[in-house]
Amino acid sequence: MVRFNLCILLFLASGLVNGGDEPVSDKDEPFVLSTRYYPLTIGNEYYYKGFKAKAPNRELLVKAELKNVQVVDDEDYFYLFSRSENIRYLVRRDGAGVYMRILKREFPLFGLSFNVHLQPELLFLRFPLAIGEKWSQQVTASARILFIPIRRTIEASYHVVDRVLLHTEAGDIDAFVVNASLGVVGEPMASKTFWYGENVGYIKASAPEDSMTIVGYRVFDEQNGLWIDKSPSDSGRYK
Repeated sequence: MVRFNLCILLFLASGLVNGGDEPVSDKDEPFVLSTRYYPLTIGNEYYYKGFKAKAPNRELLVKAELKNVQVVDDEDYFYLFSRSENIRYLVRRDGAGVYMRILKREFPLFGLSFNVHLQPELLFLRFPLAIGEKWSQQVTASARILFIPIRRTIEASYHVVDRVLLHTEAGDIDAFVVNASLGVVGEPMASKTFWYGENVGYIKASAPEDSMTIVGYRVFDEQNGLWIDKSPSDSGRYK
């Protein structure tokens, strides 16, 4: 039976843990502030360092960027792209959270990269963000592999477990920590942890097979109407 590699959920899961973290006290009006933890503006750029468990001595330097907006079923989705990892995502955000609709990345099967369509769209970050919040969802993941249609029911469960000040090469970032349990229904689930930073978005991931941490970014501050540029000095090395 064909298996989907369930690190499909949420951008690249490969990286380097840099520094530590410390608790952050809750702020007022979490619903109003929640959107700040996943900014979406065309031109946003992210730089990550990562490692894969199967190649622990090879450091990955990865750049991701929001390229454009695409319409699917009358909804506007932002196109998130990483050239070096051949990974693409369509994501959108509203007052209830952040959703994923289509993704493309390499899977173990044949070493191919192909599009996976999620129906309904997957809510991978729910608002308001608050420690203790939990949610789960089942979606159908569909793809064509060598012209053969493949469909699997995916189960995803999420738990906001902490809020920390994460120390990174890009500076200290206020972040919510989300544990995720992901898998094909009826098969073993994979456990992963994601960090989402204020005014940045996806900043860190940790999983048995790989991990990733942000080292720089250029992101539009939607609240204040200005660009925050903390790109690494060697940004040209990130592909």
